[in-house]
Amino acid sequence: MTLHLQMVRERSDPAGGAGRSAARVAGETEARRSAAGPGRLVERHPADGWVLADPRPMSGPTRRAFRGLIRVLCPPPPGPTLPDLEDRIELHVRRMLSYMVPVVALGFVVAVHVVDFAPMWRFRAWSRLQRVDRDDAERLLTEMGRSRSPFVRMLILAVRGLVLSTFYDQEETHAAMGWKPLPFLTERIRLRERLLAGEPISPADHVLPISPVARETVA
Repeated sequence: MTLHLQMVRERSDPAGGAGRSAARVAGETEARRSAAGPGRLVERHPADGWVLADPRPMSGPTRRAFRGLIRVLCPPPPGPTLPDLEDRIELHVRRMLSYMVPVVALGFVVAVHVVDFAPMWRFRAWSRLQRVDRDDAERLLTEMGRSRSPFVRMLILAVRGLVLSTFYDQEETHAAMGWKPLPFLTERIRLRERLLAGEPISPADHVLPISPVARETVA
């Protein structure tokens, strides 16, 4: 929290305060907002100059195993149907892996292979998960997620968490659920602009708890 507020302050006053009053920051923010238009504030992929990391390299066997897990973990019809489901989730997860500590990213890859071979070491089938019937594979993963072994549960949690967090972040999924995140996103963008303009944080902003150090940072 303290680091985030320090970053906000540094962005609003990179020169250490010289010539960057709160009024000027507010004016510049309002000018950018007006130039971009209200719709630009909540674009899914805004042209703001941010460059995403390249997808982490993934071998052919790992890709096949991971895409098999995607097919099993994502809800089937009548759930939302994404025409390029596997491509989207694979690309997004591989980008996320690029931001992880290398050993954690490697651990995820290992987890994918361990789960892919689960039908064998769970004595359910003599084939990998990617070749097992979807319903049977789903039942197996559900059982593993309820296993008495913390290690097995963690394997399923890691893979399921990355896959489903991406699935539920898709616009088609939002539409099927009737969820519209734009009001929340817009409100948080407005909050950031207020902080950049030097306005104080209030309890209604939901950025609590505010430590004494954080209070001094934004004072």
